[in-house]
Amino acid sequence: MSNTVFIRPLSFTATSSTPVAGSAANLAVDMPSLVWRGASGISNIIIDLGASAVSYDYVALIGTNLRSTDNVQVQTGTAATGTGSYNSGLLTAWTGTKPSVASAVVIVPLPATRTERYVRIDITSTSNPDGYVQIARVVIGKAMKTGGIDVDAEMGFVDQSVVTNGTGYTTVQALPVLTSWKFSTGWISDVDWRQTFAPFMQAVGINGAFLFIVDDGTPANWQTDAVFGRFTTKTAGKSEFYNAWRIEATVTELAP
Repeated sequence: MSNTVFIRPLSFTATSSTPVAGSAANLAVDMPSLVWRGASGISNIIIDLGASAVSYDYVALIGTNLRSTDNVQVQTGTAATGTGSYNSGLLTAWTGTKPSVASAVVIVPLPATRTERYVRIDITSTSNPDGYVQIARVVIGKAMKTGGIDVDAEMGFVDQSVVTNGTGYTTVQALPVLTSWKFSTGWISDVDWRQTFAPFMQAVGINGAFLFIVDDGTPANWQTDAVFGRFTTKTAGKSEFYNAWRIEATVTELAP
């Protein structure tokens, strides 16, 4: 059965990248304008999740210029090389159809929860027309899942453009249009609500960004439906029935 997924990024340090670039630190911040750029061809990033024990089962690259013909490989390890424990093998960067005005998102669900400190991401993008590989954010985290969103969910488009009207004229400052989801998702148990979802919602508030995947069973739709964004309305959990909580919220992406 398909699920709706929420993933809050773990804190990390990008210890190295090829080519070497100071901008690797940008992969851990939520500012879409701060990016990392690697070489067209083969590049890699090694991430240190820190000495404290962590669990994760998703790795995602947000705001990339990767094509559907490009490849990624995710490895994990206990040594600083980021290898030795898990190897995803060579994966297609993404499938489906991507809107022409949007960047690509690469989402790699891991087959089992990992606890290794280091993660290595290898990227192959031969003859990228931009002349480089670009990533705005790396998300590594543990998925929180519900049984899907309810009917009547709304997929919206928030146009940030500034339109000024005056006598006899109209001026438009064109700005990006952001995807948003207004949704509800229910049947969250008392245990899941108190141990997982309530702490998550309190931690992110309206300032913390997270990865929202509407349906984890349809990767071909992730380029339009999955968003890395923030809650943009008051969030709440409703105790509707015995042992059944519901979340109602709106999440809006940070950048297309």
